[in-house]
Amino acid sequence: EYMEMLSEIKALCQEVKEKNTHRSGDVVIHLIDSLRAMDVYGNSENGDFELNYFKEYGKTAAIYTQAYSTGPATYESMIGTIKQKLSFEENVYENNHFMFDIKEFEFLNEIHKKGMPIRFYNSKDYLVMNPCSEIYMKEQLHMPEKLWTMACDIAESDEPTFNFAYYPWELHFPMLCGYMTEKPQIWQFADVGLVNMGDFIQRQLIDCLNYVDTQFSFYKSFFSDSMTTVIMADHSQPIYDETRNDPFFMFCNDPDRVSHVTFMISDSRLNAGVYDSLVSMLDFNKIMEKAVFEHEVFVPERKVIQYQFYNVQNRRLREVAQQRGLMDYTEGIHCFLSKEYLYVKTAKEARAVYALPDGKVNVINSEGAKAYVDYVEEYFDTGFPDFWTIRDTVS
Repeated sequence: EYMEMLSEIKALCQEVKEKNTHRSGDVVIHLIDSLRAMDVYGNSENGDFELNYFKEYGKTAAIYTQAYSTGPATYESMIGTIKQKLSFEENVYENNHFMFDIKEFEFLNEIHKKGMPIRFYNSKDYLVMNPCSEIYMKEQLHMPEKLWTMACDIAESDEPTFNFAYYPWELHFPMLCGYMTEKPQIWQFADVGLVNMGDFIQRQLIDCLNYVDTQFSFYKSFFSDSMTTVIMADHSQPIYDETRNDPFFMFCNDPDRVSHVTFMISDSRLNAGVYDSLVSMLDFNKIMEKAVFEHEVFVPERKVIQYQFYNVQNRRLREVAQQRGLMDYTEGIHCFLSKEYLYVKTAKEARAVYALPDGKVNVINSEGAKAYVDYVEEYFDTGFPDFWTIRDTVS
């Protein structure tokens, strides 16, 4: 009976693969929470760029190696990706602004106008879109069931489809997946810098990265190379850094660990390769419209990208900040990143400029840093929103 069942499963898998292999025009977006660029992108022994994970997509993908989210957390970053707004433009934690209407998602709205079926595969806790009759929503929890269901739904469709899957669990703290080499320890994002995780957290991260990579490697053949397949993250995250025992907001000067995200678009009709210009996820809608409707790789020419930190609400983190003399960084942070400098400005008027790629020494008094600050202050809004109160106290 077991062998008969296994044979049936293999036959079904083969049927789905065959139905999808020659499809064209489908769009598949995989939003993997906290899929850090620093983990996925690497270099070979001779210094050439290579993918550490998702290697199967390397020959068909336009890979944006310098893409940055607008914030270090999901709500604060997805308003940039979906609505093309910086998080300081409206209070993302008021009225659940991680739920969007079709008209707020410019690229999706264009898909909708073309009459393509729209499908979202999400858990009930994170639907991304406001439920409506135009969107088919499948509530699922685990990565493989989303991948399998999506592949089957595409195979059963007689027309090109739009598909969006959000994976909030596998790579975000506490990093739990289907295959762990040892019993995991469960800590939260707010525990970074407060709890010594040196003996386990990197192992859990590698376990989860390998799990995700295995899933995508297996399911790669269930989808056509002529589909538009996007693998992307909402934001990065600090995991553990033995050189600094800081809470997450103090990593504002480390864009790799707060904002630098994986972003690649695989489609046999695109000019595959590595694109290393600065890209803000504010550009996501325009990039996708060009890729899907014109089969063109669009590379925005940005000199500076922004990411922003909201004020810290967590009482435990505020207590730690007060104890460590970090209260200048709890009330909101502006970060302006170029290829040469990172300018950090807080709502309490703390300022620093870091020369890249070092990013550790404040060089704000150097001539180059002064010129960069002057440029940012002239051409960007460096003020802070009025929907929170700047405080000097823990409570």
